[in-house]
Amino acid sequence: MKRGLMKLAVAAVCLGWVCSFSFAERDGKEGKVAKPPESRKEAKKISVQLFVVEAQMDALYKEGADPLSAGTGKVTVEQIVNCIEKDKAGVISGISVSTNDGEEARESCEKRFYVKYESGDEKGGGRDIRFHKYSTQKKLTVRPFISSNGKIRTELNYLETYFDLDNVEETPQMPLGSNERSLSTSVMLNPGKPEIISGFQNENKGEFIIVTADIAE
Repeated sequence: MKRGLMKLAVAAVCLGWVCSFSFAERDGKEGKVAKPPESRKEAKKISVQLFVVEAQMDALYKEGADPLSAGTGKVTVEQIVNCIEKDKAGVISGISVSTNDGEEARESCEKRFYVKYESGDEKGGGRDIRFHKYSTQKKLTVRPFISSNGKIRTELNYLETYFDLDNVEETPQMPLGSNERSLSTSVMLNPGKPEIISGFQNENKGEFIIVTADIAE
């Protein structure tokens, strides 16, 4: 499964979606990490990565996946990776954070963009052109624990605000409406093995949240 993780990570980095700065909340001050107590000095470092993948469902069917709309549908990470290799799926968002075993950490990042609005009539006195600023934001809070069986129990909260720019009209209405992705769950993960923890299907489009956790060497 390392191949699948590498494909997801490379796709996310190429799209500029994975943020690399984190805010640790250990001593009540964001961005400042308190010194761990003596018992935690040797705590293992854990990296948690979250990817949002959009895929064409007909391509997933060819890989052996079932429709999610059936209620019992099943899609695997390997099937999604195969679709990424065939340009039938892609990483549309991602975020990662590192912390010590048993400690909570939070990462947040923002991307800004501008949308042009035009109004008025050239015959009636000219057109008014304005640019309005918008931003997409995402936050990931995790607390991972290494279990006695070697798996990583990961508590996570994810929130993302984004805009569907693919469907913006040539002369868009102001303001643009935002969309939201949110997830709050606890999952048991095998180190280095990506797992699908959320997914939905809208006609031929499927969207999946994939999470992986790994222990630093």
